[in-house]
Amino acid sequence: MLSVWFRPLLIGAVYLLAWYGLDVASQQFAVTPEVTVWYPAVALDVVLLLVFGLRFWPLLILSRLVHAFFVVEPLPALPLLASVVAMVVPTLGAGWALLRPLHVNPRLPRLRDVALFVGVAILGAPLVAAALQVFTLTATGLLPAGRGVTETLQLWAGSATGVGLLAPPLLLLLGRWPDLWTAAPAEAPDQPPEPRGREDPARTGGWSWVWVRDAAVATVLVVLAVWAGYGGPRGTSLNYSYALFIPVLWIATRHGFAPAAVCVLALNVGVALLTVGRIQSGSGLALQFGLVTVTVSGLLLGAVIRERQHLGARLSQLALHDPLTGLGNRRLFAERVTQALEAHPR
Repeated sequence: MLSVWFRPLLIGAVYLLAWYGLDVASQQFAVTPEVTVWYPAVALDVVLLLVFGLRFWPLLILSRLVHAFFVVEPLPALPLLASVVAMVVPTLGAGWALLRPLHVNPRLPRLRDVALFVGVAILGAPLVAAALQVFTLTATGLLPAGRGVTETLQLWAGSATGVGLLAPPLLLLLGRWPDLWTAAPAEAPDQPPEPRGREDPARTGGWSWVWVRDAAVATVLVVLAVWAGYGGPRGTSLNYSYALFIPVLWIATRHGFAPAAVCVLALNVGVALLTVGRIQSGSGLALQFGLVTVTVSGLLLGAVIRERQHLGARLSQLALHDPLTGLGNRRLFAERVTQALEAHPR
């Protein structure tokens, strides 16, 4: 009986502590006093609903109340209630849509899952939440009507980037522990088949020099791209922000979805660290839109490349193995004999 209550309480405590920490941290990277460069706390809402189920929705309301009373100056009662509803309902609707009618696998194993996740959780739900929140503040007289469009876009861009940079790596990480999941089945029926037959030595060698080399190259590319785009006196102009696409393209095309998601996270954190307090007020929205573009492009490109890798592995499997038994066919036997003869001519 204790375990029945302990697990939800532990999940709620970890969620609220992490949400509060990300909320406080994100306030340090503000474009305006009310809007941050990105807002990763919203990503925890999506992960909570997709991993542990829609029954944890009251925690979304509790986290907003924590934000209102402990992080920012609280609003009057009626605007606060309307604002909380405006932020929680779209996120809850996105979680319901992804799990129920769309049947998205939260572990994001396929291009379809990633595309729907991007469209609903990263782009759609934050836009609806931002529009409702700005409408609430404007209707109650707390926000001038002339700033409605700008505030909506800034809130949307910050939330969209926050979900995109943090939710995919967390979902991939939590996918290693299927016992944690209650919203999705423990076994993913639509998981693409693992490549068989010939294997890439970079994947099977563990901490081999190939893996270390690629990790070092990726790290250097990320650091150089962030510095070229936003470092030094150029950082306030955003003229070189397109440099962020260089590591995204290289990592995504070479390694697929998971490394691309980590690259997106590293790029966003690096840009925020370099631009805090240095971006002019008129450039804040341009910075946010740039980060949204890099985030969405990196995730989708990584998913496309991973899909092609799985397709190539599947075609190779069918070409060299019997589709019914999985045993090697005559072509595989001939290739292995040829390789053996070439390796040992005598």
